[in-house]
Amino acid sequence: MAAEPRGSLDFVVEVPAPAVEFNEAYRNFVGSAGYFVANNVYSRLVVYDTGSPAAFPDLAEHWEMAPDARTLRFQLNRNARWHDGHPVTAHDVAYTHLTALANDYHAASFLHDVQDIEVLDDHTLRYALRRPNAGFLAQLGNLVFAHVLPKHLYEGTDWAINPYNQRPIGSGPFRFAEHVPGERIVLEAWKDYWGPTPRIDRVVLDIEPDLDEAVRKVADGRAHYLVQDVLTFPRLHLAEGSTTASLWRKRGPGIAVLGFNHTRERWRDRRAR
Repeated sequence: MAAEPRGSLDFVVEVPAPAVEFNEAYRNFVGSAGYFVANNVYSRLVVYDTGSPAAFPDLAEHWEMAPDARTLRFQLNRNARWHDGHPVTAHDVAYTHLTALANDYHAASFLHDVQDIEVLDDHTLRYALRRPNAGFLAQLGNLVFAHVLPKHLYEGTDWAINPYNQRPIGSGPFRFAEHVPGERIVLEAWKDYWGPTPRIDRVVLDIEPDLDEAVRKVADGRAHYLVQDVLTFPRLHLAEGSTTASLWRKRGPGIAVLGFNHTRERWRDRRAR
């Protein structure tokens, strides 16, 4: 469900859960506002468009996979910059992914096939995989798992307490501007972005834990978009008849996840799971 912005070039998004932090390469808070911030502030090597099997350039402007599907070479965009003006280099990419692997951080969940990452020069790097993986490129473009962090702000620090987890410096189309905990997060279009220019000035993530009210805000024009899992079937009636929003009805697959806390004794026993 989405509404067209009118007058202002702000794009207001209703999010039910507040942000804890914004470094999703370190750890993930499912459904929190930090997830949506990270996807706009940080870049990946490649990106995937919804519903398409094709990879598109992000930090990498060119890539090649060897015939054995075990080696990938990436050429980075030389114009890419961090929001503080530093150039983005292959050293940033290698540092982020190798550190995540070494410490089993969140990004490691999609990087376990990586045997090594070799920096060939400031804008070229090579991934060596433990075994053939034709889908590895898709893993690098998947959501927040493979975001690249600025090495000059993270190297030599403990990722758990790095202050830039709370005020992120990325290389994406929007820069972090404001966080009022439990209320809103504001991202501003970065005027020096090296990629396609954003068509809006700001993204405002409005924290609204009342899911019914979140739907009403889009239906009556106070907001423009709802994140996933807010407009469920029992709330469809709240959106009916809106003159400012569009509602799409489409059949699709459903996903349910059942997780076990392995730190609890009872769930360490595989027979109980």
